[in-house]
Amino acid sequence: MAKIDITQGFATSPDPAIATLECVNLYPHVLSHTGGLSTGGLLRTPGISQTLTFPGSTTGGRGFHKFEADQRLFAVVGQQLFTINDPNTITLHGTINGSSPVVMADNGSVMCIVTPGGDAYFYTPGTDNLAQIVDPVFLDFQAQPGGVISVSVHDQRFVYATRTEIFLGGFITDDLGRGFNALAFDDAEFSPDRNQGVYTVKTELLVFGTASVEYYRNTGDTAVFPYVRIPGATIEKGAVSPTAIVRFDNEIAMLGGSSRENTSVWLITAGRAEKLGTPAIDTALQAFENSELLQATAWTYSAEGANFLGFNVGNKTFVYDATASKLRGEPTWHTRESLNSTRWLVSDITPAFNGTYVLDSSNRLGRLDRSLEKEFDVCIERSFTGGYIVTDGQAFVAPRVELSLTAGTGTTPTAPVGVNPRENPLVELNISKDGGHTFSSLGSRAIGAQGAFNTRQIWRRLGRAQKSLVLRFLFRDMIDSDIQRLDIDLKG
Repeated sequence: MAKIDITQGFATSPDPAIATLECVNLYPHVLSHTGGLSTGGLLRTPGISQTLTFPGSTTGGRGFHKFEADQRLFAVVGQQLFTINDPNTITLHGTINGSSPVVMADNGSVMCIVTPGGDAYFYTPGTDNLAQIVDPVFLDFQAQPGGVISVSVHDQRFVYATRTEIFLGGFITDDLGRGFNALAFDDAEFSPDRNQGVYTVKTELLVFGTASVEYYRNTGDTAVFPYVRIPGATIEKGAVSPTAIVRFDNEIAMLGGSSRENTSVWLITAGRAEKLGTPAIDTALQAFENSELLQATAWTYSAEGANFLGFNVGNKTFVYDATASKLRGEPTWHTRESLNSTRWLVSDITPAFNGTYVLDSSNRLGRLDRSLEKEFDVCIERSFTGGYIVTDGQAFVAPRVELSLTAGTGTTPTAPVGVNPRENPLVELNISKDGGHTFSSLGSRAIGAQGAFNTRQIWRRLGRAQKSLVLRFLFRDMIDSDIQRLDIDLKG
């Protein structure tokens, strides 16, 4: 039997006959050694256990921030700012206007919260004071077209960005950094593009525009604005959204590109841009309107040796896996979806309390847990499409295909919303013989009730294919099974 590579992840094409590889709520797991049943498979994305509900909000999480001084976890949910004291208790601090994602930073004493294009706030933990920024100097910058869009911290000073300028907050010794100087500003020098955000990486300040990334350093002199652009360090790639820029693997990842190319995913590293997007990702991103790209958000987390970078764009969620990409030698992606949606309803993720916690698009705090087969009490459906099976354009017959997975892990008769209770869950096989244009079902096979570890998932008599055969597997029940390998028997 021939083994089919199932670790390619998400790889589609405008023409499905070229590529139609799907990988939904499963992610490629590639081994760095040999000697097992296979050299790689597919692991289940985690479930989510709900730990609490935020009061007074139905509009969803807008962002996490972990305070650097004491690692306290803050969240903006709806129009309220909370401290998450532990997974089950929260403290409300006050109102944050708006409904779109926020950008947050702290200087060790004060946290600044900016809604791009909207209002901005200082929160001072020492006095539990949340106040909207109404300093006249700040309001002058906020009155510019597009308003204040981003904030970061460099050398203990807040650095802000409008669409055309960057400006500084005061020194931490001056009202804990909450002051402003009308002369402490500068504009982008290399490119006339609009700013999209500011970020600190190591000792440098990065200013992201729509078509460039410029590196600044602090000269340390006594000038009102002591930052200068580093000659030759400009990258001619820009970002599409202030909230689609994120720290990843000690560098910065973003949705963006140059002024002459379509949007993709880039890693800004060591003064250069490394492309993480694939043709499939680029094609998918080109389907979105500019308004959807502007509202895109990014998140990261690590689990079980994988390092994930995710983007919520429009009605889709795309996830890059740095570990699988390194082992495969090419960018490797998958997609995530919540039940009855084509995107994952998680809005932000952060490590905390010896776990990984999420805000969702309503008003819930949850913890990622791969031992769970549900997401906030709702079933997780999973699917993947195996690689194209071709034999140099010759017709062939497929007498048998076998999917190897963790069998004997059936659920109890009590199941969450969206799934029929099954003690013996099923996996369904759909096949296409016309290059992925249409699929038909070949029926389901049992994964195995609890303890039935030798259950096998075999389909016979797949029939004759003229040029190609595509296999799609669907998991609609709760499963506690990872995918180990896929084998097919072919005859010319």
